[in-house]
Amino acid sequence: TRIVPAFIAALSDHHAGVRKEAVAGIGVRAEFTEQLDILALLKPMLYDFSLPVCQQAAIAISRLKTPEAATLLFEVLQSPITPQPLKIDLIRALAWMETPTSWSYLQEALDFLTPPEILEILRRSSQITNPLLHSQVARMLLDFYQKHPKSLEQITVKQSLIQAWGHLHDPCALQPLQGLSQDENARVRLHAIAALKQFTYLNVEGVQQEVQGSQREG
Repeated sequence: TRIVPAFIAALSDHHAGVRKEAVAGIGVRAEFTEQLDILALLKPMLYDFSLPVCQQAAIAISRLKTPEAATLLFEVLQSPITPQPLKIDLIRALAWMETPTSWSYLQEALDFLTPPEILEILRRSSQITNPLLHSQVARMLLDFYQKHPKSLEQITVKQSLIQAWGHLHDPCALQPLQGLSQDENARVRLHAIAALKQFTYLNVEGVQQEVQGSQREG
């Protein structure tokens, strides 16, 4: 159809707004996926001079939900010349894909990103809807908790970890949550105890006592 070459031509338009709309259009039209190599078509748009075009490209590529798409997004995330606003959008795109590959890349990213970018990954961890990823992501957070004690000096990091573990309901979080329930910060303690209440169904020794003790204190 004529619409396909029109969208492709628009990717090279000198107006950034036109390029952005072309990227968005390609990302949501099923016929493009069937007829074209969408990944090859959109890859250059991740390096566009216009940040909004790059951000739209990240969204469009994430819709493919393929390992190749996740790899491309991660490559740009790793680049030292990628601006932070785009890195945040790349993190959101990888998280939204909700595939084992995309979250494996986010785990790798925890070792080299800046604190605001790391915090974005932690926050996205509490929004996962695919239960098949719960264990993988909960263990990713446990690995981060154990390897990066300096990051835990930030209360927002602790709270984001607690919120994610409470959402994911994986038993691997019990030990760190019990530790955080004794944190020096009152808000952190309260959040950790609230998260532990999500695990009382496991009837694990120590969890019931922790929750009951907090209720008596309250």
